[in-house]
Amino acid sequence: MEVNNEHSNSEDSRSEEQNKKNNKDVFNIQSSLNLKKYELSFFHYFESLNKKNDFPKVIEYLYMMIETFQVVSIFYNIDYFPNLPDSIYYPTSVFTFRNMVNQFLYLILGFIASIIASLTGLFFYLSFSYVVLNIMLFQVYFKNQYISSIIMFAGFTYLLYDHYNYQIYYNKKMNCFYSAIWFSMAFSTLIYIFFTITKIKLIYPIFIGLSVIGFIIGWFLNNLFFNWYCNKVFTKIENKYNQQHVISRLKEQLEMENVNDEETQSIETIVTQRKIVKKEKVYNKPYDCAYVSKFIMNNRSINSFYLVNSLFKEGFLIFNAIYIYELDRSHLKSCNDGSGDNNALDFELSQIRNVSIQYHIAALNSLKNLMNALRTLDSPSDIENAMVINDNLTDILSRGENHFKKYVIDFNYSKESLELYILFLRNSMNRGDLAEQYIQMLEENEDTKDEEEVDKTNKYASGYERSEMMSSMNSDMESRKSKLLNFFFVAAQSPVIVSQIKSAIRLLSLMAASGINPSLFPFTGTVKKNLEYLDEVYFPVIYTFHSTQSKGFYTINPIYNGVIDNIKDQSFYKAMMKIYRKAQIIVDGLNRTSILTPEYLHEKNIRFFASNSKGQFGQLFMDSLDTTNENISDTVKQHELMFYVIMGIVAIFMTFTILKIIKPYTDKSYNFVKEIISIYKTLPSKYFNDQSNDYMDQIQEMCENYDVEDEGLFKKELKRKHNSSKKLKYLFISYCLLVSLFLLLPFMTVFKLENDLKNGKYGGKSSSQYDIFESLNHNPGCVRGAIVISTCEERMFSDLYTKELSESPIDYLMVEYLNKLNEFINNAPSCKYNIMDQSEALLANSEIRESIYISILMALSYDISGHIDQMNSLGTQYLLDEAKKYIKITLLIHGVSSFLIFVTFFIFISRPIKRQLRVMDSLTNITFSIPSSIYNSSPKVKNFLENGKLE
Repeated sequence: MEVNNEHSNSEDSRSEEQNKKNNKDVFNIQSSLNLKKYELSFFHYFESLNKKNDFPKVIEYLYMMIETFQVVSIFYNIDYFPNLPDSIYYPTSVFTFRNMVNQFLYLILGFIASIIASLTGLFFYLSFSYVVLNIMLFQVYFKNQYISSIIMFAGFTYLLYDHYNYQIYYNKKMNCFYSAIWFSMAFSTLIYIFFTITKIKLIYPIFIGLSVIGFIIGWFLNNLFFNWYCNKVFTKIENKYNQQHVISRLKEQLEMENVNDEETQSIETIVTQRKIVKKEKVYNKPYDCAYVSKFIMNNRSINSFYLVNSLFKEGFLIFNAIYIYELDRSHLKSCNDGSGDNNALDFELSQIRNVSIQYHIAALNSLKNLMNALRTLDSPSDIENAMVINDNLTDILSRGENHFKKYVIDFNYSKESLELYILFLRNSMNRGDLAEQYIQMLEENEDTKDEEEVDKTNKYASGYERSEMMSSMNSDMESRKSKLLNFFFVAAQSPVIVSQIKSAIRLLSLMAASGINPSLFPFTGTVKKNLEYLDEVYFPVIYTFHSTQSKGFYTINPIYNGVIDNIKDQSFYKAMMKIYRKAQIIVDGLNRTSILTPEYLHEKNIRFFASNSKGQFGQLFMDSLDTTNENISDTVKQHELMFYVIMGIVAIFMTFTILKIIKPYTDKSYNFVKEIISIYKTLPSKYFNDQSNDYMDQIQEMCENYDVEDEGLFKKELKRKHNSSKKLKYLFISYCLLVSLFLLLPFMTVFKLENDLKNGKYGGKSSSQYDIFESLNHNPGCVRGAIVISTCEERMFSDLYTKELSESPIDYLMVEYLNKLNEFINNAPSCKYNIMDQSEALLANSEIRESIYISILMALSYDISGHIDQMNSLGTQYLLDEAKKYIKITLLIHGVSSFLIFVTFFIFISRPIKRQLRVMDSLTNITFSIPSSIYNSSPKVKNFLENGKLE
C-alpha cells in the first residue's frame, strides 16, 4: 500500500510539474505579446481550443463511425436498391433514427392521453394528431424515386457547401472527413438520379465504388478549397495594407474631404458630380477571421499569435465596431456629458423616448375616460360603454408596455428610461410590484454606474421525427390503391380468356377425334398461355374481391356419357376455377394416344366446354363486368358514407364543445367583467372626480418635466361598438365552424369523383369519345397485348381479310365482324357429319379449317381482343393517373386546411384569450388600487377586495 501511495504521489508531482511548465510557456507567450484585456480573451480562446493533439480522440472516432452509418443508411436501403443484399441492408438499417424509437410508444401515450384528458384537452390532442398525419404528405411525395433523390442531392450539396464555408472543426482531419462524407453522398446521389432517369439498372456494388471514389475526392477537395480561400483572404489583407496602396487611399480621402475647391464650383457641377467611395472588404463573412486562423493548430509561435490577433482585429473593425457603437452609444454619450440631456441623443433614440412618453400620456387619458364612464352606470348601455373603454385601455397598456421595454433596452437601462418605465408601471398599469423591481435596478445603477447588464437568450428549436407508423399507413394505402386498380384491369380479361380457352379446346378435341395430334397446332399454345395467366395473375387478384355466393346463373356440368348432365347454380369465381381445372386436365393429357379417337368427344371435361357454348358462359362472365362496376359504385358509396359519418362526428363534437365549453366559459368571463364594473356604482362620485383630476395633473406634469405635448395618441381611432368579452364567444364559435369546414374539405373530393362517374368520365360511352383511346382510333396498326404481340407476324391475309382491315379501328372491326357473322349464319353449310366416325370427323375438321368465314371471324376476333387488351391497359393507366391526381388534390387540400386550422387558432383562439386575460387583469388592477378609505364605504367592493367574491 505504501509503495502504491508513493508511486501515485510521484505521478501527481510529475503531472503538476508538467502543468506548471505548460502554464509557464503560456504566460511567457502572453507577456512577450504584451496583450491587452480583450486581446487576452482571444488568446485564451485559441489556447483552450487548440491543444497539442493532432488526432481525434477515441470517442470522436466512434462518433464519426456512427454518423457515417447514419448517412449511408439514408441511401443504401431497399427503397433505392430493391435487390440490396441483407449483408448491407441490416447493418445500415440498425442505425436509422426511426429504429431508435418504438412506434408502440405513440399508441400507448395516445391511448392514455385520450382517456385522462378533459374535453378541452382532447380537442387539442385531436388537432395535434390531425397535424401529425400530415407526415403522410411528405411520404407520399418523397417516396417517389425522382423527387426523393433530387431532395437528397440538394440536401447533401447544401451540407457540403455549408461545411466549406464554415470548416467548423479546428482539427483538419475532421473537416476533411466530413467533406469526404458529404461529397461522396452527393456524388452517389447524382449518379443515382442519372441512372434512374435513363432507366439504367441499379447495381449497388457500382454505387459502393462511387462512394469510395467520392470519399477520396471530397477529402482532397476540402484541402484545396481551404487553402484557396485562406490565400484569397491573405492576399486581400496584403493588398489592403500595402504601403503604396495606403498612401493612395489617404490621398483619395484628402481629396474627398477637401471642401475649399467646392466653393468655387457651380451649383450644377456640385449636384451632378459623383465621387465613388470604395469599400475594401477583407472578409466576406464575420466568421472568416476564425476560418483563416486555423493555422494556429500547427504553428504556435509568437508571430502566429500576433497574426491571429491582427486577423481578429480586422474582423472587429469590419463587423463588430458599428454594432457595439449602436448598442452602447446612449450609455457612452450619457457618460460623456454626465446628464443624459436630450440634445446629446440622436434622432432615432429621441423618437423612441418621445413615443414612450406619448404611450404613457395616452394611458392616463384612457384611465381618465374610464373614471368618467364609471361615474354614471345607470343603464346597461353605460356598462357596455365602460367595458369598451376598458378594452381600449388594455390595448394601449399592452402596446405601451412592449414599447417601454424596447425603450429601456435601447437606452441600456439608463436612469431616465428606468424612471419613465417606473412611472408607467405605477400610474398607468397600477403594477407597483413590477415597479419595485425596476426601482431596485435603478438604485443598483446609481451605486455602480460602470456596470452593464446584458441578457441574451438564444432559443433554438429543431426536430423532425419520422414516424414509422405513418410510413406503414402510407404503404398500406398505396398497396390497397394498386390492388383495386389491378382488379379492374384483370377482371375485364375473363370473357376473352374463357372464350379463347373454350374455342381452342373444342378445336383441339375435334383434331384429336380426327386422329391428329392436337399438340402440333397453335390451339394448344393458346390454352397454355391463358391457363398460365389465370394461375399467376387472375386468381391471386380476383380471390380477394369475388364472393362465392351464386346469382342465379346456371352452368352444365357433365358427369358420364349417357348420364343426365348436372346443372349447377355456381358463382363466377367457382366457374372460373372449374374452367381452369378442366382445361389443365385436358392440356396435361394431350400427349396420350388414347385421345386420338372419336370417343374423346364424349369425355366429360371436353363435354363441359361443348355443353356450355350456347350462352351459359357468356351470361355468367358478362355478370363479372357488372360486378366490377358494382364494386366501383360500392367503393364510392363507402367513401360518401365515411364522409357523412365524419361530418356527423365533427358536428356532434363541435356542438358539444360550443354548448358545454365555449358558451359557459365565455359567458362567465363576460359576466365577471360586467359585475366588476357594476360594483363601481356603490362608490361615491367624489372618488371618480378626484381620480380624473389626478390623471389630468399627471399628464400636465409629464408634459412640463419632459418638454413634450399631448399628441392625442389613439384619440382618432374609431370607437368599438361591442366589447371584447362579448365578441369572444362569437370568435370561438367561428373557429369551431372553420375547423369543421377545414376537417371536412379534404373528403369532399369524393363528390367530384361520383359526378365524374355518373357523367361517363371513366366508362359508359363509345371508345371514340375518350381521348385516351385516340391512338387506337386512327391507323393503330397491329394491336395486340404485350403477351401475344408476336402473333402480329403470324397473320395471314386474303381478299376478305386484308392488312388495311386488320389495322382498322375497333368500331369498324366490330361492324365487319357482325356483317361476316350474319353472312355466315344466312349461308351456313347444310351438310352434316357423323363426328363419331373418324374419317367424317377429319373431313369436318378440314372443312372448318378451310372455311373462309371461320378464318376471317377468328382473325377479326383476335384483332378485336387485341384492341380490348390495349384499351384495358390504357384505361387502367388512366385510372391510376386519375387516382394519383385525386390523392394529390386531397392531400393538398388536407395540408392547406391543416395549416389554416393552426393559423386561425392563433387568430380566433390564442390572441383573443390573451387579450381577454389582459382586459380582466387591467380592470382588476384598477379595482385593487382603490384606497381603503374609499372601499370601506362600499360593502360589495370591500367583499371583492378582501374575499374575492362579487356577491
